[in-house]
Amino acid sequence: SMAIELDPEGVVPRNGYATVHKEAGRLAQALRTYDQIILLFPKDVTARCGRADVLRMAGRLDEALASYREVIELFPRAAVAYGGLSDVLLESGRIEQAAASFQEGMSLFHRDARFANGAARALLM
Repeated sequence: SMAIELDPEGVVPRNGYATVHKEAGRLAQALRTYDQIILLFPKDVTARCGRADVLRMAGRLDEALASYREVIELFPRAAVAYGGLSDVLLESGRIEQAAASFQEGMSLFHRDARFANGAARALLM
């Protein structure tokens, strides 16, 4: 939080602070922090993806799906959101939707191996 004190208006230190909470498993605090960032910086893709990640980690898969879809709607080139959406579909047992989502990711981001790997995982289920 020293970075926030040095640059209280900045989005980067705030995202870092939220990420620390997320990685430490303090999901409620991470979610609150991401929500605050999104209020202040509504066009920040990092905070929106981080928020979706926290919802996923908390097992709130339907909310995570909605969040990833919102990120994709706002930021169609956000590969990480497509990856998160595809993973949540897979985790929630929506295998065909997950496979289609990974395929879409492969067509949009053909150099990103996570989509080919994900598509292979979906086929093996």
